[in-house]
Amino acid sequence: MPFTLSHPAAILPLCRRPPAAPARPARWWPLLVLAAGGVVGAGLQLAEPSLRAVVIGAMSGVGAALILYALAWHLFAKADNDRMTDLDTLRGIWNRACADEGTGPGDRHLAALILVDNVVQNGGPNHAADSCEPAQLAAAAAGARYFGLNDLAAVIDELPAAASDRDDDEAEDRLSDAYHEVFPDTSRLDAALAARYAVAPADFEPVVGP
Repeated sequence: MPFTLSHPAAILPLCRRPPAAPARPARWWPLLVLAAGGVVGAGLQLAEPSLRAVVIGAMSGVGAALILYALAWHLFAKADNDRMTDLDTLRGIWNRACADEGTGPGDRHLAALILVDNVVQNGGPNHAADSCEPAQLAAAAAGARYFGLNDLAAVIDELPAAASDRDDDEAEDRLSDAYHEVFPDTSRLDAALAARYAVAPADFEPVVGP
């Protein structure tokens, strides 16, 4: 009777998080925009002999630059907020799957795939074949196909060949090489999760809380 791993936390207590969003631009750059607007506005009035005209031109340039800056900042802040919301959601989905939680079909496929991947990464195909139930391996393969990782699913389907009682000494090395060739790290799953969530968010239980 194989030892059954109930959830990925039993293998990898610290769940990896998706990458954070890039830092915001330096706060001093708007001053350069305003200064440039003032210079341009003043430059347009240099043909006028009056200092007053030049000053008015500079002020007009600063005003126009300020309006453009405010509009650009609003658009940037909205896009950045949307990006952070998406990253937070994906992070919540991933961490929830690490704890074998979440009731949506996408959650279940992700949890099943993370479970077997953690076992393979920590102990190799032989460990996965000996430790995981056939149903767990089948669920992981189904999860890989759900996320469009068909090459990974094909390798997972072959993992039982690496079991200790199969007397296939070459299977462990062959499947280990094949597994890490198609899935060297979880960056592919990061991208696949984001792509799947973008087209089928209803497949995932809503993320609640921070």
